[in-house]
Amino acid sequence: MYQLSLAVATIWLLALFLPPAMMAAGHLGLGLIGYQVFSVICHQIPDRSWHSQGFPLAVCSRCTAIYFGALLGLLIYPSIARSANRHPYFVACTRRWVTISFFPMLVDVGLDWLKIWRNTFTSRSLTGLTVGIAGALHLYSLLVDAASDWHRTDRQQSSLAAMLEQTGERNDDQ
Repeated sequence: MYQLSLAVATIWLLALFLPPAMMAAGHLGLGLIGYQVFSVICHQIPDRSWHSQGFPLAVCSRCTAIYFGALLGLLIYPSIARSANRHPYFVACTRRWVTISFFPMLVDVGLDWLKIWRNTFTSRSLTGLTVGIAGALHLYSLLVDAASDWHRTDRQQSSLAAMLEQTGERNDDQ
């Protein structure tokens, strides 16, 4: 499950580089399709995007940082989970991290929207990175807990079925 999550996060992050690579290679139609796919999740303002090969990535700097942060969060998850020793409140703690990580992003967006302060490429990237890391830690901890609960329920059902089977055999013997 962990390796699959890492693979999905890596592929997603690398996919952001496909549209500019297609455009640079002269495959304009494929590049435009790639940009169109990612336009569903991001505004794609070129001035607010990292660039590769002279073209903007498929999403803005904040979204890129969120996805990069998610990959980083997955990479550090084993050491954090191990140090937390699977504390029963680990999921609640990661939920708090997500909540806290959204605050700077909301301030960054809100102050820019209110024209009080102009956010920057750096502020968008850093706030996205923190949300990505915290989000991945929380989502993966939820996934681990769900898998653990499912496995525990499956074992309990197997034990119950075995007990019922034994009870049925005893009743047949009497």
